[in-house]
Amino acid sequence: MSALHQPSELMIPRTIRTALASNYKSEWLLAAEKELKGFEQHNVWTPISPEKGMKVLGGKWVSDVKGQASSSIEQFKARDVAHGFSQRLGVDCFDVYAPTASMNSLRLLLAMKFQYSMLLTDFGVCSIYPYSPIEEVIYM
Repeated sequence: MSALHQPSELMIPRTIRTALASNYKSEWLLAAEKELKGFEQHNVWTPISPEKGMKVLGGKWVSDVKGQASSSIEQFKARDVAHGFSQRLGVDCFDVYAPTASMNSLRLLLAMKFQYSMLLTDFGVCSIYPYSPIEEVIYM
């Protein structure tokens, strides 16, 4: 992917309002559309009208860029995140964690890499959280 912009000319917006008022409005909109398309492709949500008694979580758009701090920006990113901090453990949700590899798993992976002269690479998965279904129903 070719570089888009120099990071020195870009401020990461903290709100959707500032993103849409910036010189990079079209890039932020494309990033938000990509996020929403990912939700649609993975059947993440179903639009409904809120009913009395529903606990509706707030949310916000988080913006960022992909690229090196000292070089050019490769990609604009936008994520729609829920205000999960307003959930009550044991009432609204039952597990609160982000699944990551343990240090033992990482050590094993590195040991195997060196033992068998393997090549390690990294990669990103677009819209990773929609891949893992949750049991609770969440209203946003």
